[in-house]
Amino acid sequence: MATPIKLPILTPPSSIERVEAWTVSQAADALSTVSISSPTPSRIIRGPSVKLDIPLDSSVSDDEPSRPKSEAVHTVHKRTQPVRRDSLKRREALLKGKEGSRQRRRWENDRLVGNPHAQPPLPEDWEVRPTYPRHTVPYFLAPLWDAEYARLNAQRSAKKAKANAPANKEEEAAAQVKRELRAKLKRSRGAKALLQDLEVEVRGFVEQWEGKQRQLEAEGVIEADSEDEEIVFVGRNGAMSDERRMEREHEGLERDKVVFESLVHDHGASFGRFLVHAIAQYYDLATWSVTTRDAPPRRQAYVGVKTDPVTRRPSFPRSEMPRPLWTVQEDFFVQGPSCQYVVLSTIRIPSQPLYIIIHTFNIRALDTATANMCQLCAIKTVSDGARWPNCVLEYKKDLDSVIPMAHDEYSKMLENEDKSLRNKPNESLIAMVADIVENIQKMEADEKTWWLSDKKKQERQFMARTGDDEKLTRQHVVHAMTIEMIEEMKLKVGGFVKWCMGFGNSEDLLEAATATRAAKAEAREKADEEERARMTEKERQEKEAAMEEQKRLIEKIRKEKQERLVESARVAEQARLEKQAAQDERARLDAQAQADDDETEDDETAKPTRMSSVAALWDIAKDRKARMDSEIKAKEKARRAERIAKNKADEQAKIDADKAKAEEKIRAFEQAKSDRRAKEEAADANRASSSGGLAGLWEAAKANKNKADQERKQKDQLEAQEKQWLAEKAKTEKKEKKRLRSKADMKALQESVSSLSVKQKEDDAKKDEESVSKDEESVKQEEPSQKNGESANRDEEVD
Repeated sequence: MATPIKLPILTPPSSIERVEAWTVSQAADALSTVSISSPTPSRIIRGPSVKLDIPLDSSVSDDEPSRPKSEAVHTVHKRTQPVRRDSLKRREALLKGKEGSRQRRRWENDRLVGNPHAQPPLPEDWEVRPTYPRHTVPYFLAPLWDAEYARLNAQRSAKKAKANAPANKEEEAAAQVKRELRAKLKRSRGAKALLQDLEVEVRGFVEQWEGKQRQLEAEGVIEADSEDEEIVFVGRNGAMSDERRMEREHEGLERDKVVFESLVHDHGASFGRFLVHAIAQYYDLATWSVTTRDAPPRRQAYVGVKTDPVTRRPSFPRSEMPRPLWTVQEDFFVQGPSCQYVVLSTIRIPSQPLYIIIHTFNIRALDTATANMCQLCAIKTVSDGARWPNCVLEYKKDLDSVIPMAHDEYSKMLENEDKSLRNKPNESLIAMVADIVENIQKMEADEKTWWLSDKKKQERQFMARTGDDEKLTRQHVVHAMTIEMIEEMKLKVGGFVKWCMGFGNSEDLLEAATATRAAKAEAREKADEEERARMTEKERQEKEAAMEEQKRLIEKIRKEKQERLVESARVAEQARLEKQAAQDERARLDAQAQADDDETEDDETAKPTRMSSVAALWDIAKDRKARMDSEIKAKEKARRAERIAKNKADEQAKIDADKAKAEEKIRAFEQAKSDRRAKEEAADANRASSSGGLAGLWEAAKANKNKADQERKQKDQLEAQEKQWLAEKAKTEKKEKKRLRSKADMKALQESVSSLSVKQKEDDAKKDEESVSKDEESVKQEEPSQKNGESANRDEEVD
């Protein structure tokens, strides 16, 4: 039996021994890498470096470093690992899984472990790229690519449009009109009433023609289903059989009708004409617009029936009347008395609103109806609804201007941040609503006075006697509609006063407004008294300066008048001297003429024949001279009278002009004073408006309007005075020029008369000499003839 071998039992090293062995081995390894050498020449060391400081004085040990002792490791249990709860190594092991497991295979497949063709990812592999396929098309091929996609889009659009296309063109046009009108009426809700009125007119026109067509079909004048080709028979007398039928077709009906009419320069009327064209397109009618040549010119929108070019008859392709356009938009809301929204359970068209009084805030719902139920806006709608008599148009204009301001003021009151003031109307709102109530009352009173006046009674009696029932009925209709509209406005403003402002009725509101106005008037009077009491020394000095200026102007006017009198006396003296000179010249001419007459008398015995002719010529010259003298005297007398009248007119004009200038300066001073006071009142009004709201603005607007009217009147007066002064000045200058011209003409006339008389005398003397010479020649010629005659007589006697 073999003896067992005893193996030595090795004890594992302790922790202290392990730490000591690790420290010694680490120190030995660090010192083995250090070498000591002589210093080398200094040079530039590039890169990172480490500086070692080794003491050279210490003793050098010749012992070799001891090698680390190998650690004893157990052959079975190996080395024990420190216990750790978590580590990266443990996580990686858990992530990989056990060898041969499915998790390990998945991990290896994900990381391409064992794949010889695997390559690491490149940097561009990590770029963000689109997930869809992207085609890079060259620039020169882009149009072809776009054309292909455009063709595909067009095909899809055409297919979709074909699927949604209406049955015929008429339905397509009607659908287009509905879409356009719905878009237009969304932006202008107030146009529904206009749309309804216009469409009622067009539907009535279409119904009349359709009724006429049915009547003609029933009578057999036209066939219900006629062929495109028409056979026309001509009788023996050349009359066509279709002429009477066409006359029968159009008997009593017009082919067109005026639906809308407005002034040419009314830009707001274009929307009305657009509605007419849209309605005509919806009902398949012809439409056009015409500008008249009246004064003022008007723009009229017509609708008419279309004519079939083959049958020459009106064409109505629709078998029945379509649905009215004003009921197309069914989704709308009803507003309460203060423009707040109320939901109606039933659908009503806008022309038939449900009048209720209720306060809610912006309640919206689907498939409900919309109607404007604000009482103030309803008053304006009523005032704009129909024709009013001329006697109440002024109050209607005031209502149209006050209602929007009152509406805005009430909206501001409801939006007030202080909840206690939301249901308490302020003074401005009370004043505006009181103005509305007063205007309505004045409209009622004036309309009653107008209807019961003697003039209107006589007109109605005359219409009744003459049988003019149409005008009489029209007057009664206007009167009845006016009363109805006034009552409706009274009811609406009463509801607003009661339910929105908290007053019992309109009378209570008027009392409150009267008290407010009285308080404001008293405050204004008090302010005026204080202003008058605060009249400064500067104003007094300005007034005294104006008075001094007026006195100076009066003194200047007096001096100018005295100078004009002296000038007129000088002119009269000069005229007298000119007249005396003219008389002296005339006496000289007469004396010279008398001397010439005496000379001619001495020669009468010698030349009887010649003197008789000279006397006749001289008588003609004397008559001509007498006529010229009488004309000169008449002209001089008229010129003198005209000069005197002109001087008087000039004096009066200058006096009036100076007086007007003085009055104008005084008026300008008063105007400056009133303007300063008006500016202060406007400033007070602005302060009041800032505290009182729109009432102050309303009062300030009235004051500004009155001030503008006064300034315009004063400006017109000044312009008229300036024009008158310029006209008088031009007239005076014209008269002065005329006087100077007449004076020059008189002088020239006198010179011409004197020269004419001298020249005439010279001509007469020449004529006398010529006549004498002619007589002598004739006598000389007659003597030989007489001698020849006597010799002939003697010869005859001798024979």
